[in-house]
Amino acid sequence: MIMKRFLVILLLMLCLGTAISAADGNIPPIALKHFSNGLIYEAEGNYDQAVASYLIALTFVPGETELMRSIADAYMMMNMPHKAIEYYTKLVEIEPDKEGFRRDAANAAYMIRDNVTAEKHMRWVIEKGRPDFTDRMQYVVILMSMGKSKNALKSLEQAEIYYPNEPAVFGLKGNILLDREEYHKALVAFRRSVELDPTYSRGYMGMSAAYEYLGMRDSLITVQKTFVDMNPDNPQVRRQLINLLVIEQLFGMALAEAEIYLQLVPEDWEMLRRMAFLAYFQDENLQSAEYFGRLLEWDASDHEARLFLAQVLLELDSVSSAIYHIETALAQKRDPEAVITLALAYEHAGRAFEAVELLRRDGSEFSDNVALPIFEGVIAGRAKDYPRAIEAYNRALEIEPDNQDALFGLGDAFENSNRREDAIEVFRELWSENSNDPIVANYFGYLLIEDNRELEFAGGLIEFALEKEPENAAYIDSYGWYLYRIGEYGKALEYLLRADSLAEIPDPVIFEHVGEVYEKLGEPELAMEYYSKALELNPDLEHSKSRLKELE
Repeated sequence: MIMKRFLVILLLMLCLGTAISAADGNIPPIALKHFSNGLIYEAEGNYDQAVASYLIALTFVPGETELMRSIADAYMMMNMPHKAIEYYTKLVEIEPDKEGFRRDAANAAYMIRDNVTAEKHMRWVIEKGRPDFTDRMQYVVILMSMGKSKNALKSLEQAEIYYPNEPAVFGLKGNILLDREEYHKALVAFRRSVELDPTYSRGYMGMSAAYEYLGMRDSLITVQKTFVDMNPDNPQVRRQLINLLVIEQLFGMALAEAEIYLQLVPEDWEMLRRMAFLAYFQDENLQSAEYFGRLLEWDASDHEARLFLAQVLLELDSVSSAIYHIETALAQKRDPEAVITLALAYEHAGRAFEAVELLRRDGSEFSDNVALPIFEGVIAGRAKDYPRAIEAYNRALEIEPDNQDALFGLGDAFENSNRREDAIEVFRELWSENSNDPIVANYFGYLLIEDNRELEFAGGLIEFALEKEPENAAYIDSYGWYLYRIGEYGKALEYLLRADSLAEIPDPVIFEHVGEVYEKLGEPELAMEYYSKALELNPDLEHSKSRLKELE
């Protein structure tokens, strides 16, 4: 290996020594010695020592171009183009028609951002030399750096003549047209680049940018997907597609791409976290549970991830696992959200009493938090413990007197406790403060219809709710019941049957209402059929029981 390096150095010395001798037949031995030392240093990668030796040699032969070029080249190897340009410039002055000197001077000038000098020398190469592909591309880049995009495009048109099948020519042209905001022309250039080379990544990136500027979102997604398909193992490309799909709210596609991406880059915790929450909000519970689980393997102290994992596990009926994670989260950090989640888990496990007691007990710890008594009221109400629900909602209103959720829950608890007058007063207050809420309008209107009072006002409330949500089965049922109250039985039946057809699950109240309308229309057999349907779903409907018994 040493012998081989020695032979290479000897060959360089002989060649360059011959070159120096050809320029000046009387070379002092001392100059040749320093030059030889410089060659050895350069071959060893010791460029600063090489420059020192070359500079000493140059003092004996000041006009020697090979020595000057060796100095300039060594400076370039040392990443000192500001030094190299001095010698390249001298070389051009000595031999202005030497293409290599012009090219080297242009490269050094460009590196120090002296674009005027770089453009001058590279233009000489283009116009008077024998430029290759790299020269032409560099000249265009220099022109772009000077803000001369029009001249750059002209130069690229010449390059197209010499290199009609080179995708980089069209890719660079597309970039220039993008900068000039000529997006349609840019698209043409980028499309041509990928026609020439379907794997040309810059072409796809350029097309994506052009489509985005033009607002052509579908085409942008198509190009990005094609780019991903051509680079299936490039995680960065797939990550960009995922971000785009999220921005475009194509969440299902984003999750599918994320599943592949996270196999390529399993430790991208930021992406894993984003996709865990996205999967949760898209009801992709299995995927969400897996991602939250992986996050906790990485960081067991991630309180938020643990709580969301518990909620997902509840959705998957893994109640004991959910409770374990919530209790772990509470041991790490006491907060109201974790307490509420644990209460919901207890309720899910059929332990409603424990859930209510937990919320009552921990409510004193978080005495300013209105959510705890509200959820206590919700769970108590679902357990049909309406007195306790009323008490909880009243405590919530002591904390926050205008809380709409607490007021709504209180009114609902009053209605289920057969305290309709109190319920109506609560919803009257709610409506005065929420005159744009269709849920409040429907509930308030329905209470008035049930109580057979203020029917015109009640009908207007239901009509308002239907304007907001015309396909809402509950609102349609309410309006059908309003029509029944004012004696328009035929129209009432139309609305009630439509409500039944739109209901996501069979509703016993709608069936009971249909039964009553059929009675008024003189159809007792159909009335009995619908009362029976209502009782199959809810055997506690006393009105359906009594009517069915009487009709039988």
